[in-house]
Formats: sequence, structure tokens, C-alpha cells
Amino acid sequence: MNTLKPNEAHTIETEKPTAVPPLAAPFKSPPVSRKSLGLIAAAFVVGVAGTAAVTSRRGPAPANQTAEAAAKPSADEPKADAQSRLIKIDAGAVNNAGIQTRPVTFAPLTVTMTAPGTVEANPSGQAKITPPVSGKLAHILVNQGNTVRAGQPLVVLDSYDVAQAHAAVRDAQLGVGQAVAAVQTAQAQVGQSRAKLSSAQTTLGRQRQLAQAGAFSQAPLLAVQSEVSQAQSELTQALTELRTKTAAADRAGRLIQDQLISRSEREQAQADQEQTQARVDQAKTRLGLARQALSREQKVFSGDLLSKQAVQTAQADVQAARSEVQTSLRQAQAAQTALQSARGRVTATHDNLSALEGGGHTEGGAGLVTLYAPLGGVVTERAATLGETVERSTALLTISNTSAVLVQANVPEQDAARVRVGQTVQVTVPTYAGQTFIGIVQTLGSSVDEKTRSLPVRCLVENRDGRLKPEMFARVTLATGKGGSAAFVPSSAIDTDGEKRFVYVAKDGGYEKRAVQIGRVTEARTQIVSGVQPGESVATADVFVLKSESKKGELKGDD
Repeated sequence: MNTLKPNEAHTIETEKPTAVPPLAAPFKSPPVSRKSLGLIAAAFVVGVAGTAAVTSRRGPAPANQTAEAAAKPSADEPKADAQSRLIKIDAGAVNNAGIQTRPVTFAPLTVTMTAPGTVEANPSGQAKITPPVSGKLAHILVNQGNTVRAGQPLVVLDSYDVAQAHAAVRDAQLGVGQAVAAVQTAQAQVGQSRAKLSSAQTTLGRQRQLAQAGAFSQAPLLAVQSEVSQAQSELTQALTELRTKTAAADRAGRLIQDQLISRSEREQAQADQEQTQARVDQAKTRLGLARQALSREQKVFSGDLLSKQAVQTAQADVQAARSEVQTSLRQAQAAQTALQSARGRVTATHDNLSALEGGGHTEGGAGLVTLYAPLGGVVTERAATLGETVERSTALLTISNTSAVLVQANVPEQDAARVRVGQTVQVTVPTYAGQTFIGIVQTLGSSVDEKTRSLPVRCLVENRDGRLKPEMFARVTLATGKGGSAAFVPSSAIDTDGEKRFVYVAKDGGYEKRAVQIGRVTEARTQIVSGVQPGESVATADVFVLKSESKKGELKGDD
């Protein structure tokens, strides 16, 4: 017969597993994910515990015991004539008592191993709150012992550095606004200079067309020719009038000798002659100037100088417009570069502000920075004092989340090969007898302890109600393999009398009280090591009535 090692035991493997919630969200402990932990825990329920397992005083059955072997009576089982009596009870009493009958079932066993351990705090379930920047504590929103949720505000810090960073951001944003206005102005100047260039180019084209038609040289020549004609006409008219005035002055001289006119009349005639002579001189001068201009314009006309001059002037205007366009484009480019630089300053100042504030930005709060809880838990330490000036390295608060703890089990060296990361475990502690905590193997030690010759195995264990405390002693049970099959009955079928255990087997229209030896016990089912046969059924639910009838029969038998 195969035997188990001293620290091995059998556990029940049920057909329908009960889902075990995954560990608390903040505790992500590689290499096992929360999803894996939930699946493994559910599998453990299938293989290990429909509910918490409690070993009977008589100990577990061997792993290879079959259903037939379990059905054989043990040497110390009471004789049928002494302990087995058929209890008759009417159907009405059965219904009133709520007695039901269930067949004996058989299920495979799981081989387990137990090891001593110690509860430890989970490092990933603790957080020390330190400020991202130096400053003065303006508000403290929690006290030691308070329960906080992830993301809850804890402390408000008033920081001069953050206030300066906010001011730098505002200045940078103002610079961006100014740079945008400068870009718009430069772009408008570019538009104006391009419009001016377009107008100059249009004028140049028109001037070239006029030059080809001779419009520039012909008009001045015609104007000068007209001036010459007018000057010639004026001179002819003045000469004619001068001859008339001269004749009148000569006649007045003869008449004054004959004393036929007065001296004033003669003087008037002479004055008229002189004025007319002056007009003749002016007309000659005008005519001379006009003829000079005519000669000059005739030379210009023959060389087409005015047309060339007009075209050259238009070309100069186009070139000036092009230069103006280039200048405005350079100014626009410079304004665009300045805008990019201003936006870069905004980004840099924002980055600096974010680095100072961390995740504690307070909208519109100038230098205020709010510190939030990175995880849910309990404030276990508070070193912050209102109004205190703190540095970045100052630990203000400590938050501990005990929804999961670590249990370090010390597995004997010879059993270390049967332990693997991700393996499901059950943990019990003396403080909470009968209560089992579910977890998984998180890490294996890199070496065996030279004194105890054991391998440290760290297990991540659920602790939602916070019952497990650091430094508690614990027993860790690991499922390490499969064993044989065993008989099981509902736990409500077991009748306890001192250290003895009985079941009531349905037989011949009644119930036979039969002593049994039990193995593993759960809330739902109990392993029967010996005392029942395959195919038999036992009474379940409230067997108090059957127990009472059995006692009555025993008393009558004594009489």
C-alpha cells in the first residue's frame, strides 16, 4: 500500500467550483495576473475546498484507497448486532422532520502538502505620499486611521515654484498671442506688396504697348509744334499792330508841329507805339523758344527717347515692388519663426509646470498642488502638520492596503521540487480557526536556508476583511497532485456522539444506524473512510429525529 509523507493530506475535489473573487485591483504581482489568480483560485476550489477543510481526529485515508476498500468495515467498527439497529419511522414524521435521502458518492482526492509560514505586509500595497515640489501645507484632508479610496485628495500644498511656473506659462501664452498678431501683420504686408507688384507689372505692360505705338514721343512734338504756331501768329499780329502804332505816332509828330493836336495826344501815340514794340519783342522771344523746343522734340522723337524713358520708369517700379515683396516675405518668415519659438516656450513652461505639480494640478489655483491617493487603503502614518514647509523628500502620509498580504511559507527542502509559481494555496491561522484564506504562489526563494533546510515560498493571499496581520503565524496548504477516489456523503448526514460518528443508511423501509470512520470534512460533504457500501443511500438534513429514535431503541434494548 502506498503511503503519504507526514506533511501530506487529502482534500476534496468537488464537481461544481465556487468562484473566488480576484485579488484587489492595486495588487498586480507578476508573474501571476489577477485573471490568472481568479482562475487558479477557482480551480483550487474544485480540487481542494468546496469550503474550508478540517481533518478528523482519526486522520485522512491513504491516497490509493478505492471505493471498495472504503466500503469494508474496520476492525474497530461496532458489530451489527450491537450498534446497527433498524429504525422504523412513519412517512409523516419523515416529512415533518425534513429528512431526505442521498446516495453515497465517490470523487477523486487531491494530494496536498502543508508548511509553516508567517504573514507579511505586501510592499505593493503600501504607498508613501511625498510632495512633487517644496512648499507650504495649506490643507490636510485626512487623518491617521482614515480609509481612503484611490484618487481621493489627501493634501493641498502651496508652492512658490509652482506659482512662478504658472506665471511663466501665462507670459509664454501672451507671447504666443503677440507673435500671432505679428504674423498676421506680416502676412498682410506680403499681400499688399504683392498687389503693388501686380499693379507695377500691369503698368509696365501698358507702357510698353504705348511705347510701341509712339504715344510718348508724338504728343510732346505736337505740343511744341502747336506752341511754335501760336508764337508765330502772335508775332505776326504784334508786327501788324506795331506798323499801325508807328504810323499813328509819326502823324501825331507832324500834327504837333502844326499845333493841330495837344502834346498829351502825341505822347499817348508814342506810348502805344512802345507797348506794341514790347509785344513784338515778347512774341519774337516766345517764337524763338518754341522753335528751340521744336528742334529738341524733333530730336527726341527721332530717337524715341520718351518711350524708352517711360518703359524704364515702369520697369524700375516693378523691381521696387519685387524688392518690397521679398522684404515682406522675410518679415513674415521671421514672424512665423518667432511664433514657433513662442509656442515652444509655452510647451517648455507647461512641461516644467507639470514636472513640478506631478499629478496634482489644481485648476486656477496659482501655486496650489493637490496630492491624491495612488491606491485605496488606510492612512497608517501621518507626519504632515498644517502650515509646515516641506521639501520633495518629506514623507507626509503612508497608505496601506491590506486587501492582499504576503505569506512566506518554509517548504522542506525535499518537497521544494513540487512547488511552482502560480500554484494555488490555502492559508489558515490559529487566530481564526476554521477559516481558510485563498492565494497563489508568487515567488520561490533562490536558495535553501542553511539552518532550517527549507525553501522560502512567498504567497499572495486575499485579505479583503483585513483579518490577516503581519507577523501572524500561518499554515500553508498546497495542492501537489492527484490521489485515488473516496466515498462522500453530505455533511448533514453525520451524527456525532462524543468521538464517534454515525450515519443512518436507508434499508428495508427504515434507517440503519451505522458507525463510520471519516476523513476530510467540509461544510458541504464529508469523506467516509469506512462504514458504507457502494450504492447505499443515507439520511440527510435534520437527522435529530432518527437519533432520538435510536436512543429510545438503545434504552429498550438495555431494559
